[in-house]
Amino acid sequence: MGHGLVGVLAGGHITYVEVFGVKLWPEIGWAGWSSALGRCGVEGFRIRTGWGLHMIAGPLSTGCVSVLAVVLLWLRRWTGLLRVILVCLSFWWIDLLSEALSSWDILHSILRFRRSGVHYHAALELGIPSLVVGVFAIGISACLLTALVIRLICDRRRFLKHPIP
Repeated sequence: MGHGLVGVLAGGHITYVEVFGVKLWPEIGWAGWSSALGRCGVEGFRIRTGWGLHMIAGPLSTGCVSVLAVVLLWLRRWTGLLRVILVCLSFWWIDLLSEALSSWDILHSILRFRRSGVHYHAALELGIPSLVVGVFAIGISACLLTALVIRLICDRRRFLKHPIP
């Protein structure tokens, strides 16, 4: 959604949308499994920086979902399935972090995992320095993970003192 929305705002048009291997646009069908949960193609940008904005919008949008999930977990003590969903969504910062680490070849050297780093290169094309990209990704990821762990520990301690009947 992040790629597509920003791509359209940058003057492009959507050429395809796939979610969990299912083609949703321009026709419905099976695209096959890919490494991505969802993909969106956008072409024909009217502004020079359109492609770069479109590409970095993906990891930034998943980062925003993660921030929102962690904030919601802190605002209220959710229970049941909604809590599980929020905890799962809070880990979406991994997309942002893995992009930065793949650009430095860290994931490849440690886990033999390879991503293209296209989002990282798009940020560089937009004039964002490499150090800023890395520090931002690592800093946001560390803050979100810390906030989530603290919240879960506090909730666990509270539950042990006052179990729900």
